[in-house]
Amino acid sequence: MSQNQQSPKNTKKIFLIVGVNILLLFLLLLLSEYVLYCQETRFFRNEDLPIPPYNLIKEDFSVEKAAFRQPFGLQYKKRPIVIYGCSFAYGHRLKPTESMGYVLSEKTKRPVYNYASSGTGIQHVLYFLDNTKDINNDVEYVLYLFINEHIYRMYDTCGKILCFNFMEYEQQNDKFILKKDRLKYLKNLLSYKY
Repeated sequence: MSQNQQSPKNTKKIFLIVGVNILLLFLLLLLSEYVLYCQETRFFRNEDLPIPPYNLIKEDFSVEKAAFRQPFGLQYKKRPIVIYGCSFAYGHRLKPTESMGYVLSEKTKRPVYNYASSGTGIQHVLYFLDNTKDINNDVEYVLYLFINEHIYRMYDTCGKILCFNFMEYEQQNDKFILKKDRLKYLKNLLSYKY
């Protein structure tokens, strides 16, 4: 009989121990997220860039939300050039007249559309090609500025605290389709990324 009376006490004790451990793990996760976020934002503070907010629920990448340079040379009648790539092709920290798009337009006397966007990779180019149909039929030259980092960006984001969900494609038959990630909130944790 005494064994049956201790059983509810033992059950409560086990639930208490498990509950306290879950709470401690949750607090440890919060602390690690805070420390990692502070570490990641040091780069933004050193570069005098706006610090992205910490956010587990991020938007999907879209053409409308991407920051592109203005097109150059729209007064020229030749068929246009389109530039794709990351901040190198965009010309991060360069004046508009120092950017690759401006120089190309002036040298070739063609319109140049710069669809490069900071922090992007190869998969974003496929996305832009599918979603910027306004000039695709008329383009004569397409330039993609490749850097070695773009291989890495196919598997992980450029920065740990970007504002967009990671974009990933999967092959279905002969087409590449945007992958629906069921774990994107987990993957947005800095602890997961590290």
